[in-house]
Amino acid sequence: VRDAARALGLPAPREYLRSAERPNLLIRIGDAGPSTPRILLAGHLDTMPPGNLASWQTDPYQLTGVDHDGLAGLGVADMKAGVAAALLAAARLAADPGWNGALDLLFVADEENCSDYGMKWLAGQAVLRADAAVILEPAGGTPAQSWARLFVAQRGSCVMQLTARGVPGHSAEQLPAGERAGVTLAR
Repeated sequence: VRDAARALGLPAPREYLRSAERPNLLIRIGDAGPSTPRILLAGHLDTMPPGNLASWQTDPYQLTGVDHDGLAGLGVADMKAGVAAALLAAARLAADPGWNGALDLLFVADEENCSDYGMKWLAGQAVLRADAAVILEPAGGTPAQSWARLFVAQRGSCVMQLTARGVPGHSAEQLPAGERAGVTLAR
């Protein structure tokens, strides 16, 4: 992230750390005046362990193109793609002479392990000052659903399809509870 920020002409990240081995990085772009809101784009830099290495079709520690149709590697979807997208978008904004906004890029060290060294710790440090935040975490579901949806005011999502058998109807209809599809679904 430090190298990418430098190469893209962004300010050097500030480090906030509970542990030297797990730095959180904050890149602050633009000045938020009284009428300029500051937007925060947040992502995490850690990944889950790769698991059984034999189950990978490619080396998980090497970014690999797959059939010119996508990328493979540990953490590509969760969430290095979001980090890269935020850096590129910020560089375009910062290079635009007509842009006068305020943007923070926050890349935390510890999301996959309860955030004790990342966001949870940072929240208690009084360094985050934004009017709105976008978490760059993929939302789940099928790939088409994940990126096509915006989830507001939540962390993660659970997308499922449930089927209940019974008689559909309005709550004002006089149907025995045991026959109502909604009651079956609730159970």
